[in-house]
Amino acid sequence: MRPVFKKGQNTKTIFVRKLFTAFLSLTLLLNLASPA
Repeated sequence: MRPVFKKGQNTKTIFVRKLFTAFLSLTLLLNLASPA
């Protein structure tokens, strides 16, 4: 990861991070809802 970011690249990284966090929380909720 380079410290210098272009504006588009920065927003893309933030979007990917948000998506990843949402996916993680969704998986956690599903695991809690239906325990194996």
